[in-house]
Amino acid sequence: MSSPEETAYPRLQEDHSSLELDQLYTPTVKERTFVNEAYRRPAPRACLMLQLKLMQRLGYSMPLAAVPLAIIAHVCRKLKVPRPSKDALARYDGSAEFSRHRQQVLKVLALVDVDAQALRWASERAEAAASTKQELPD
Repeated sequence: MSSPEETAYPRLQEDHSSLELDQLYTPTVKERTFVNEAYRRPAPRACLMLQLKLMQRLGYSMPLAAVPLAIIAHVCRKLKVPRPSKDALARYDGSAEFSRHRQQVLKVLALVDVDAQALRWASERAEAAASTKQELPD
């Protein structure tokens, strides 16, 4: 099995140049408007924006407590809000607010959650592809 480093899937790295942070994680005017209209308090705005930028970058949600500090600090600096502590992010990750924000992000990005039927379809396709792609012994 391939390690994550050997795949083409995007993943978060600990070290980012300022250029990478600017290109990948700087909120646009439209994104700022969305977040500012949704929440007044700084912590929910920061968490919602982080979820949005991570979903755009990775294609999936992840716990914000696992996000590198450089990304969190960059997004918060651009939003002009205080950076939440790791403890606050860990509490957020287990909260209903995380799920609400995730649904808002999916809606804004015009994405849908994967349901049981889609998982079944993907599993069938993966199994079919694996039988033709795997090197079989002579």
